[in-house]
Amino acid sequence: MQKLSHQTHCFDEFVLDLTRGCLLHGHEEIKLRPKSFEVLRYLVENNGRLISKDELIHAVWVGMAVTDDSLVQCLKDIRHALGDQAQQIIKTVHGRGYIFDTEVRDNGSTQVTTYTEETAGVQVIIEEEETNGHGVTGIPQLGASDSVGLISPHRATRIARLTTGIKQFR
Repeated sequence: MQKLSHQTHCFDEFVLDLTRGCLLHGHEEIKLRPKSFEVLRYLVENNGRLISKDELIHAVWVGMAVTDDSLVQCLKDIRHALGDQAQQIIKTVHGRGYIFDTEVRDNGSTQVTTYTEETAGVQVIIEEEETNGHGVTGIPQLGASDSVGLISPHRATRIARLTTGIKQFR
């Protein structure tokens, strides 16, 4: 059993789920490209603060040279996803940058319990059988006394068929 931290930010009718990496409107997931999601995340985490283009580019495109057009396209994607064509949520301060201007409620980190199960590997042992000269193998039939509680006669027949199929494939 493993405990995972599930972090979300809520604003207006939206939930930015940082754990799953998605934007939700009610129960509907709104698709965003990865960089658009990262721009929105940065804006939400710095809501109410003026963020310059350079700061935003350096935060999202770490160590990469990009043009302002990349940032502008991400903002278009985000505004379209939020229905913010009037720029009431993400405001542009001409010549200075952007402000995410809506109240953000952090749901913080809620503990989600996930269960993980480890299973042992499966070992298949293939034993060579003699053929009758025509490529047909004899499938041994196990009696009830041969199975000794390990494998039922029905399963032994299925295993023998599987073994034969593997050999013929080779």
